[in-house]
Amino acid sequence: RITQEWDFAEEMVGPLVKSSLDLIGMLKVQEGVVNKYRDSLYFQFLKYVAANSPMGIPSTTDSTKLLNLRTYFAYTPTQINAFHLETFGPTYKKSILEAMGITGIMLPEYREALVNLRDRLTLTERDAQKLFEEVIASKVKPMTGRIVMEMERTMMTKKQLSDKRKKDMGEDVYAGKDQGNLGIGSEGNILGDIINLVDFYVENQVPRPMKSDGENDDEDELYYPITILGKELVEDEMANAMYRQLVVGSFTEQNQGKAKRYEDAIPHFGSIIGLDDENIAEVGGTIGTAVYENYVTSQMAKKPVLDQQDMMFIANIQKKLQLTDEKSLELLMEAQKKVLVKDVEFYFDNPDKGINNPAALKRFRERCNQSGLTMVDDVGLGKQRVAQLFLMEITEGIEKGTFRPASSTTGSTLMEIQESLGLTSEDAEAALVSMVKSRAQADIEDIQDEMMADNTGEVMVLMKDVLNFGAFVGGVGLELGLTESQANKLLGLFEASDFGDVSRDEVEEQVDLLKTCLGLNDNEEEEEYEDDDDEEEEEE
Repeated sequence: RITQEWDFAEEMVGPLVKSSLDLIGMLKVQEGVVNKYRDSLYFQFLKYVAANSPMGIPSTTDSTKLLNLRTYFAYTPTQINAFHLETFGPTYKKSILEAMGITGIMLPEYREALVNLRDRLTLTERDAQKLFEEVIASKVKPMTGRIVMEMERTMMTKKQLSDKRKKDMGEDVYAGKDQGNLGIGSEGNILGDIINLVDFYVENQVPRPMKSDGENDDEDELYYPITILGKELVEDEMANAMYRQLVVGSFTEQNQGKAKRYEDAIPHFGSIIGLDDENIAEVGGTIGTAVYENYVTSQMAKKPVLDQQDMMFIANIQKKLQLTDEKSLELLMEAQKKVLVKDVEFYFDNPDKGINNPAALKRFRERCNQSGLTMVDDVGLGKQRVAQLFLMEITEGIEKGTFRPASSTTGSTLMEIQESLGLTSEDAEAALVSMVKSRAQADIEDIQDEMMADNTGEVMVLMKDVLNFGAFVGGVGLELGLTESQANKLLGLFEASDFGDVSRDEVEEQVDLLKTCLGLNDNEEEEEYEDDDDEEEEEE
């Protein structure tokens, strides 16, 4: 009767329930058999309603009859969910697509209408959300496909594209265009398609609020139920490349309005792709390395160290790349280190440039200190190379006689340089002694050559150099390898030279120092010891 007439008013429910239960009891029908026929009948009625309703949507009257029928069958809400999902699911999905229209964006008023439709179709909120996500997934696939095709065009050669797509790609009409910085394209269709995908997600409210599992349990975060990686639309390498594309675009875009849109879309796009924090940090770090290095290099070419304005700019970069404070600091230190290493390598490759320009070496040393970098641990110089820098910076002062061992100013300057470079006093002293010996021995070799050429003027210049450097070791231990005769000859030349306005006391100091440098004072001391021994023997 119900099937034929489809007239199941509310007043019929009570009598039918009683008569049906009486009949079931009288015939002793098992509960499983009753439920089986009940489900079959209800599902049949749903199909009947769907087939005979405009657009597959039951009228208010039919919805009421279905409710009465569920009451008659004593259904609980969860028992009929699967029936309604299978019967009315396609209708609901079709309505979602219609609500999105040609733009793919659902207007707010249509969203409210879909809630009413869900209730009329007796779909659960969970099932309705599942159908909505299926529609979203069907839209995301072709949108992702367009991005991937453009990405492959910028990343692959024509032959690689032909091999991948199994067809001749012909001439690339875009060749030479949209080639951005950092090795990938950063303009054109790719970024436009990415922004369209982000807008599609955001405007359609695909991300849902959810409670975080972290420490901030009272704050909502967004959950993205449909992700590109989750649907296996791309491989990991392409996923990272797509994310990198948008981040690079936010830096390279000259139009401030577009650049802001790209920047705002970055966190959404990372979640849409399905990248985890580690992936995002890895991509951000890779891009950050290049961006930080480029910026730091350009700024440190103009100024000794980065200033407050630079740090504000770097903080903005950190935010764009979603870098932690630790990662940002690491990239900043590495970028500064790279600049400083390049600077110091120049001086090691061209030592004369450093020796003749101690002011430049001082600026380099101060730049390291102000950047918070140590020579050994951060810049990566060994102790020997740091000692070389120490000697380069002080050599000119010793040559010109402005650095004197007896001067308190010289002592404080040498200590400041030593400590600034991170050298111990023992290491600095050892380096200085070694350099003095090498310099004095080289001077003596040149002196002998100049004496053979009878070039007395140059001999005197070189002897003053021996004195300037020898003074830092008191003239002791230079190991010049001279015979006593050669040493006396040099001493005689020096004593016979014109000292000009130099005081007698200073001349005597220089002569005495030269004797020590040449090893003549050692001989005099030995003679004195021998004379003392002879006197003692005579007394005995």
